Amino acid sequence: MNPMPLTMATQPSPTNPFNPSDHLQHALNARLLAEARVRDFQRCTREELILCSSVAPPGSVTRKVWLTDRILTVMAIPNDSVLLPSLRRSLQNHWHRSDLLVVSERWLKRQPHFDVSELIVASAGYPVPPLSRVVIAAHLTDCGGSAYLQDCAALMIGVDDPVQAMLALAAAKHVCRAVTKPSNGAPPFLVARAA
Repeated sequence: MNPMPLTMATQPSPTNPFNPSDHLQHALNARLLAEARVRDFQRCTREELILCSSVAPPGSVTRKVWLTDRILTVMAIPNDSVLLPSLRRSLQNHWHRSDLLVVSERWLKRQPHFDVSELIVASAGYPVPPLSRVVIAAHLTDCGGSAYLQDCAALMIGVDDPVQAMLALAAAKHVCRAVTKPSNGAPPFLVARAA
C-alpha cells in the first residue's frame, strides 16, 4: 500500500462543488490506512461525480476501498446526523449499489482509535530492518498470533524508536493492531496481531 496520499496535500476535485474539508479527508484516510482489512484505497472521480448529484451533506468525502475480500465505496459525512440511517438508505438507492458504506465524522474520530490511526500514519515509511520483521513474525507465531505492542517493541533490533517501528509495520500491513479496553477500567492498550 502506498501511504503517499496522506503526506501530500489533497486538493478538492474541481468537479466536486461540495469542497470537502481537509480534516474530514485526513480522518478518513488515517482510519483507512490503519484498518487491517483495507489493502488499498484511493480517490475516484466517478464516485465523486455521483456524490455531487446525491443527497449527501456538503463536505462529504468518498474513497474507493479494496478490502481483503471485496471492494467498497466509503463515504464520510461531516458531523453526526441523527438521520444517518435514512441517509444511508437514500444514498444506497441513489447509487444503486449495496457496497456503499456511510460513516460519520464522529465515528471516524472516536477515541482511542483515531489517535492510534494518526500515530500509524505518522509512522508510515519508518525504516524497519528485515531481521526485526522476522523476529516479530516469529514472536507472534510463538504467542498464538497476537502479543502486546510493548512486548513486540522490546524485540525490535537496530531501530532508534521501537514503538514507531511497530506502528510502521502496522501501516505497511505486516501486522495489524487492535485497541483493547481492559474490563478493570485501566486505559486501553495496543495489541499486535499477525496480518
